[in-house]
Amino acid sequence: MLRAGIIGCGGITERRHAPVLTSFVGHVELAALADVSEARLALIGDKYSVSPAHRYTDYEAMLKNESLDLVHVCTPHHLHKPQAIAALQAGSHVLMEKPIATSVEEANHIIEAADHAGKKLTISHNQWTLTDLLIG
Repeated sequence: MLRAGIIGCGGITERRHAPVLTSFVGHVELAALADVSEARLALIGDKYSVSPAHRYTDYEAMLKNESLDLVHVCTPHHLHKPQAIAALQAGSHVLMEKPIATSVEEANHIIEAADHAGKKLTISHNQWTLTDLLIG
């Protein structure tokens, strides 16, 4: 079974990432959460059955203390680079909410970190509209 963690417990985690991860019963365990807001940690942790012992207000502590196969990065864009690189260096595959970063240079650093770690990196764009699909 794959152990997953999520960094960032905002609306996109509540509406998309946590429900999808927990839908893979027997294949994926939502094992850990990190967010600076204890209220959001409690809300998402309780809703998706993540034990309080596996809820962190410091994502680096989560990455240090948990053995995670994959990490979803669902935080504001300017935080993506350090969080994704830390997760990759901790040995996790990473799925990030779009966009990958705030600059091409940051994106290249993240991609290089994934290559160096030998881990998969992907970007999620899960809220397509009809307009997005028609005009690309």
